[in-house]
Amino acid sequence: MSVLVLILARSLLTPALLLLALARRRVPLTRLSLSPRLAVLAVGVVAFAAGALLSWLRPPVPHIHDEFSQLLGADTFARGRAANPTHPMWVHFETFHVLHEPAYASKYPPAPMLLMALGQAVAGSPLVGVAFAGAAITWMLQAFVPPRWAFWGGLLAAFHFSWYGAAAPGMSPLGYWSQSF
Repeated sequence: MSVLVLILARSLLTPALLLLALARRRVPLTRLSLSPRLAVLAVGVVAFAAGALLSWLRPPVPHIHDEFSQLLGADTFARGRAANPTHPMWVHFETFHVLHEPAYASKYPPAPMLLMALGQAVAGSPLVGVAFAGAAITWMLQAFVPPRWAFWGGLLAAFHFSWYGAAAPGMSPLGYWSQSF
């Protein structure tokens, strides 16, 4: 029980504490948030740096069923395919959240996997797709809310993505891959 409380507390409080520390440097960040392109770029860089730091400290290893399926989909899209051919002995390789017939593919919607595939194609790691997702959220928010809110919302999303799977090594009920989107 105490481990679950620790996991929940860390995954909820860490992004808030980081944003609180950033809020003290408010004036330069407010100027940055007024330029839409710079704001998207800054959030993407921050998300990439946070993801790179965390993967350097503890490489993300999928440990939840749907994470394997998400990474299968990302790898499939990164190779330029919509689905993989069915293995002749597919019955012996059945697993959760993966379709084997009519084709070997993930059962999940493709949008998060396309971002991870973009990260894999550009930098060799699907984790870079998380940075693209943070930047995409900032870009999307700029259409609906004031620029400053879009910037802070993108930063919150970037830290949320990066720290979500880092609650407890190997014991987090949340993962880097499937729950980060």
